[in-house]
Amino acid sequence: MSRGGATSKDNREHKGGYPEPLKLGDAEKPAALAGIGHNNPPAPITPPRRRRRIVFKEDLERIWGIRANASTLWRWEKQGRFPKHFMCGNRNAWYDDVIDAHVECMGAETTEVA
Repeated sequence: MSRGGATSKDNREHKGGYPEPLKLGDAEKPAALAGIGHNNPPAPITPPRRRRRIVFKEDLERIWGIRANASTLWRWEKQGRFPKHFMCGNRNAWYDDVIDAHVECMGAETTEVA
């Protein structure tokens, strides 16, 4: 005899003592899950992101040809004419992609003026 009422399959618990998971049809799925399934087209392939490099003052001249002493770079930063540095240890440093973007922007400005 069972105590406590009906013992249909819906009320019984399966392995582990947890209730059986719900099985939803496509029409019953929440809007956030509506597009999830095995018939969807694959996600677009994005190129791998390039890792940011940290560059120092001497790299500015070697890679981009920017010849300026530390006080000039500091003045340009204050005037908004050069990207802001950050400290890496006790040295001024920049991310290479920020300097690349700055050099491209400066190149575009010089060609527009001419």
